[in-house]
Amino acid sequence: MALTSWVKKILKVTAGLIEWLLSIKLIKKMVIFFINSFLTDPNDRQRQNSVTYFWGMVQNQKGTVIERVLQLPDGYNITAFGAAEAAFRISQGLVKPGTQTPSLAFGSDFIELFLRKK
Repeated sequence: MALTSWVKKILKVTAGLIEWLLSIKLIKKMVIFFINSFLTDPNDRQRQNSVTYFWGMVQNQKGTVIERVLQLPDGYNITAFGAAEAAFRISQGLVKPGTQTPSLAFGSDFIELFLRKK
């Protein structure tokens, strides 16, 4: 538990430092220039050939563990497909109003619509 509080303190200090640095106009402009100059989104071909892996593990009170790795399209496509499917289901009245997790709103198997390998 001590490690967790130590890590939280480090993250809080780091976030504060980054926020302070980005409040300096020159540094913010340099960061934006770097991002715009050197970082690019993947093109359509790269996205079609890339894969995203989701890993999850759950354990119940009895100690039973279930672990699974899912292979999905790249992060850009899975976000677009998931948002479009969610919007469609909402527009068709298939989702109860209110705040819900994706699994409660769309079902625990929602992510499986997008699997690359079944």
